[in-house]
Amino acid sequence: MSDQKSYWNESYLKMKRESSGYVVNDSLIEFFQSKVMTYLNSKKRIKILETGCGGGSFLEGFVGPNFILVGLDFSEDAIRMAQNRVDDSRFQFLQGDVSTMNWQKEFDLVIDSHCLHCLVENELRKKYFAGVKRALPAGGVFAFESMIAHDDLNFSDYFLYLEEEKTLLQQIGTEVVPVRKILPAKVIEEELVTAGFNIIYFAVALGKKVIPDEGRTSPVEGDPELLRVICTKR
Repeated sequence: MSDQKSYWNESYLKMKRESSGYVVNDSLIEFFQSKVMTYLNSKKRIKILETGCGGGSFLEGFVGPNFILVGLDFSEDAIRMAQNRVDDSRFQFLQGDVSTMNWQKEFDLVIDSHCLHCLVENELRKKYFAGVKRALPAGGVFAFESMIAHDDLNFSDYFLYLEEEKTLLQQIGTEVVPVRKILPAKVIEEELVTAGFNIIYFAVALGKKVIPDEGRTSPVEGDPELLRVICTKR
């Protein structure tokens, strides 16, 4: 985990040096607007926890007055960037790990900003799902997008994909760091059921890929596919 934390801190600092520090995720916005909102009661005040928010929330710019949001990321540098970026009383950003936070069933929705596929250890993923459940009341909504494996996965030379472990490693300086868990959709489905979620929407987004290479902006055939999931806490 320490290697991963250093990796993500450096990634956010690099992003800050080379750009405005945050790029809005259009895919998550589309998913939220077209699918996730269907399962929320928009007439009441909705409290949202965004895990893996990075240097800002994808909800910036269109969140209505009935929303309040807590953005969470384990990177101190990312949270500093988010706090400096967003000046809105409806937004709060916290540095931390959802799996260890003492939540009191206070959120209507937990939405994952491409965080799950960054958790490469099986036990850590179980703790993550348990943390999400602690943050939700019975019937609360959990939604996410995740990279998933397919038969033609292919990566750049500075990546190494371990097929048996379904883990993507990246060369960072002299270190080789595990950076992604790219599982088949069926395995993620089994994880959710075991963790105690009811799956209400589970679909591969047709024509969409997730680009793992930070130096590239256009998808290629070998990139992971994109799974979209909405579930509720049992």
